[in-house]
Amino acid sequence: MPYSAVPVAENHSQFIPLQEQITRFHCIDPRIHLLEAKYDELHNYEFARKQGAVPLIDYNPRNEKLAREALLERGYDRNGWPFVSYCSFPTRPNGWDAFAQRLSFPCFKQCVKSKDPAMVDLYRNCPHRSKQLGFSTHVPIAQHPRLLLEIPRGSERYHQLHRLRSAAERTNSTLKEDNAILREPLVRSLRRASVVSLMEVMTTLIDRVLRFVIDVTIKERKFKATGDKHWFDQLSPPEVPHYLKPFFDAA
Repeated sequence: MPYSAVPVAENHSQFIPLQEQITRFHCIDPRIHLLEAKYDELHNYEFARKQGAVPLIDYNPRNEKLAREALLERGYDRNGWPFVSYCSFPTRPNGWDAFAQRLSFPCFKQCVKSKDPAMVDLYRNCPHRSKQLGFSTHVPIAQHPRLLLEIPRGSERYHQLHRLRSAAERTNSTLKEDNAILREPLVRSLRRASVVSLMEVMTTLIDRVLRFVIDVTIKERKFKATGDKHWFDQLSPPEVPHYLKPFFDAA
C-alpha cells in the first residue's frame, strides 16, 4: 500500500492516532498521506515527514491575501513557487534535494517564448540570461513547511497523486450507499463506533475481493473458450504508473 487517505474522520486531530493504529495493527508504512484541508496543521506535516512519508495535504490559506499584488509583494504564489525578482515571472519547480531538504525553482527563460515586445526587451537586459535555466533559486521546506511539499503543489505529479483520493471517496460512498453501513449507524460509544468501523472495512474488503475473483474467473473462462487475446490481456496485471514507482520501490 503506497499511500493512505483519511477523509472520514471529522476531527482534524485524529490523523496521527489513526495512522499509528494502522502501522501497529496492519504493519503498513505509507509513503504518501492524502488528506483534506482540515488536516492542514503543522504537527500533521511533521509527523508524516518523521515517518518518511510525503504529506499531500490540501492547503488552507486561512487569512492570506491571494490577490496578485499581494502575492508579488510576498515573493511567491499560492503554490509556493517564487517569482523572479527582476521581471515578476513565476518560476517552475525543477527537482527536490532530499539531502538538503529543499526545492529548486528556475524560470526556464519563459520570456524568450513570449511574443510581447516588452518581454523580449526584459530578456535582453536580464542579468540571468547567460545561465542555462535563467534565474534559479532554492527554497528549503523549513521556510514554509505547510505550503512547500517534497512533491510541489501545482505540479503535474502532484495532481496525479492527488487524484488517488477519489479511491478513498469511493470507499466512503460504498459504505454509505451500497452496503448502507454508514447511512445511519446506531452507536452510543466510541467502543461501539470502532466495532462498526472494523465491520465496514471487513465488509468492503470481502466485497471487493469476491468481485475481483468473479471478474478474473469470467475473463479466464472466456479466454479458454474463445482463445481471444483480448481476454488474456485483461488478465495481465496493470502497469504501475511512472509517478507511483518511487513509492513502490521505497516500500
